[in-house]
Amino acid sequence: QVWTRFGEGFKATLIAAALAIICSLLVGTALAILRVQLKAVMRRRFEQFGNAGMALRALVLVLNTITRFCVEVFRGIPVVITIFFVWVGLSNVGAGDITVPLIGIEIPSLLYSLVIGLTIYNSVVIGEILRSGMEGLPPGQREAADALGLSTFSTLRLVLLPQAYRIMLPALISQLVVVLKDTSLGFIITYEEILRIAG
Repeated sequence: QVWTRFGEGFKATLIAAALAIICSLLVGTALAILRVQLKAVMRRRFEQFGNAGMALRALVLVLNTITRFCVEVFRGIPVVITIFFVWVGLSNVGAGDITVPLIGIEIPSLLYSLVIGLTIYNSVVIGEILRSGMEGLPPGQREAADALGLSTFSTLRLVLLPQAYRIMLPALISQLVVVLKDTSLGFIITYEEILRIAG
């Protein structure tokens, strides 16, 4: 029975870590692309659009401020607090276990509370890692893509992002290891991963 419980704990830890890693990478990549895109758009003047150009520039400035504020806030809040508040928030709205429609797998509320909490923190950190990687590339990369006629998004997707992943791989791997270790913070919401079972 002891080894069965340990096996359940390992399985719970690996499931939570895998889901959090996948979600953090997806959301972090999207956040990095959004921040780099907003910064590129802010350099434009939009003078040919007149008043609409001023409104568009103001909208971009507001979006940039909101994303930067969210990054600073979620990066500064301890992960255990984020997990706890996600769990409390989902409990208050009456969120229970979720059944995936096509597969029929039931996801416990404790699992997705933990995954969402880990994703919020780690996606912000991963987004900043990738953003700094893209902005640290030589400016000739972007200029060459512009000379080929690529759009800003195509430049990010085909030129900058693959290089940023390769350059920032050590930092990304370190952060993904942190995601695995942070699954142990599920104790705050009584999620039964390996350390809680072993304790």
